Amino acid sequence: MQIRRVITGGCSFSANLADPSWIYRLEEKVRSIYPDITFRHTGFNSQGQELIQKKISLALVEELQNYNSDEILVLPMWSGTERKTFYIDNKLLVQEIAEQWPKKKLLGASQFSNLKNLFENIGKITCPDTGITVEYNKDGGWYVCNYTCRDSELAELFFNSMETIIGFATYSLENIIFLQNLCKISGVKIYHSFFRSYVYEDFAHNKDHLNLKYLYSMLDHDMIISTTGIYEYLKQKESNKIEKSMNVFSHIVEDLSKYSNKEYFEIDNMHPSTKGSQKWVDEVLFPKLQEKGIF
Repeated sequence: MQIRRVITGGCSFSANLADPSWIYRLEEKVRSIYPDITFRHTGFNSQGQELIQKKISLALVEELQNYNSDEILVLPMWSGTERKTFYIDNKLLVQEIAEQWPKKKLLGASQFSNLKNLFENIGKITCPDTGITVEYNKDGGWYVCNYTCRDSELAELFFNSMETIIGFATYSLENIIFLQNLCKISGVKIYHSFFRSYVYEDFAHNKDHLNLKYLYSMLDHDMIISTTGIYEYLKQKESNKIEKSMNVFSHIVEDLSKYSNKEYFEIDNMHPSTKGSQKWVDEVLFPKLQEKGIF
């Protein structure tokens, strides 16, 4: 066992601010056995593959200044295919987007952060209907948007540009392959997991399309912890799906009010609770890493 530093990344399921997250359950378990191993968590709410990749890549390059490649382990939990990120440093456009939020369905994430999840010139916008307040960097940064929650005219324009899953799946898989190959050429071990099963399925079901075929051929399945998402693993029973109005991404929307087995989830019935995260770590993630000879 040579690992000394673990880098994690993901969306709200893997967020550095979310105590129930699997990242803390794994850290507790690993450090109880190997107290000298340290962790660096890069996860942040609502982000998709682009920022997960970029933040882990930055962390990896920095950590390689202090650790040998065989001492580092990278564990991304990939997020939704339907998420898109833009880097915007035009202050007028940043403010224009922020001023649209009270009139839109807010994503509810902090916006325009940098690659270390930091803000420098903080502004706040509150939606009067919901009371949701979004903090954002007035000077610009990474703008996160979502097909299912279009909180600006820019987001509307982008998401209306595609009528199929192909473009979204291509952007998503490109970032997964980039990080995987960066780790490979750096001699660093990486093991992928997914917050929901549809993420991998979006690639696998379209693997023969010209845009995806060459990317999918590079995906190293030996580096995948499980193609079943943590959400589906914990849910254990299918809930009813809503097949209305979501067009391309109708397959990801569910009626959570009819969901059972809530003991493994937070009050929103979506994010794993401490108990759920512990179950995932104990039954899936840690045993797989042991099987691979990591711990």
